[in-house]
Amino acid sequence: MCWLFLKKKNLKNSDKETESKAQTEMEENNSNMRFLLECSKGRGVIVKEILQSEGVPCFLLASGNGVRSKLALPLENYKIYVPSELYEKGVKILEDFKEEASLPVKENLLENRDKWHIASRFALKRAKRYAKTNTEEELFLYIEKNMKTAIVEDIGLISGAIDGSHYILVTTDEVQIFFNSISYEIIDVL
Repeated sequence: MCWLFLKKKNLKNSDKETESKAQTEMEENNSNMRFLLECSKGRGVIVKEILQSEGVPCFLLASGNGVRSKLALPLENYKIYVPSELYEKGVKILEDFKEEASLPVKENLLENRDKWHIASRFALKRAKRYAKTNTEEELFLYIEKNMKTAIVEDIGLISGAIDGSHYILVTTDEVQIFFNSISYEIIDVL
């Protein structure tokens, strides 16, 4: 038990030292770095590959909450920094990538328009409040109307779903709408 505690303590200090060294290196060598975004570790690695393939060097810095650090758990996020002079290019690359990635999901949602439904009265109530729609059909028309400019993404498995369905997030300028990827139920509107 003591050995495990010491090992965790050493890992914690090692992680902090590595993060501290990385931060110092970034500040010394690349003082013109600018914060681009914070995302999960999995997405961070993908973003880094995308940016580097387009000629934008970037730097990942582990980030998370203090509780995880105190328990010597790995930090769950990355903060991504790019050179200031390439910041706008980095933003554009990520916007283009996100738009390209959302096209198949967007097309799938529109092809299955006839399957859209709202089972929860709470989701319908929120649709009235946030999307300013009074009926289910008005909400569907609102979604269709805003689909061209909306960001549509698969944000992962629905926990506890035995059919393997995913959350599909449709983000318009005003609201976020969560769909079930298999049943096309509108789960929530925020």
